[in-house]
Amino acid sequence: MESAVPAALHSLGCSSSEVEGALKRRRDAERASGDSKTLEAQTAAQVGDADVKLKAAQALKTQEEIEGVRAGVEKSRAEVKKIEHDANAPYPSATPSTEPQKKKKKKDDTDDV
Repeated sequence: MESAVPAALHSLGCSSSEVEGALKRRRDAERASGDSKTLEAQTAAQVGDADVKLKAAQALKTQEEIEGVRAGVEKSRAEVKKIEHDANAPYPSATPSTEPQKKKKKKDDTDDV
């Protein structure tokens, strides 16, 4: 901070008194805010807590997705079972008739005698 701020302000065309004033204000702000290491540790702890909550939410979502997939698999198995049952079951419309079908004569058909 002590070297970056003066270099940045100098590159922007600030005078040496403006650079010194900015450094003084920064030092005062750091002293007023307390121990910066404590603040950094608290921030890191908050980030860590948020990360843990995020991972827990993702795990819960994944578990819900797994349950959804399992339900879909069970539904598919039931459908396959029904299709296999239907394929093996005899249906009256699918069985051939044992009686020979008679040809219907048209009205115009006449016997040639």
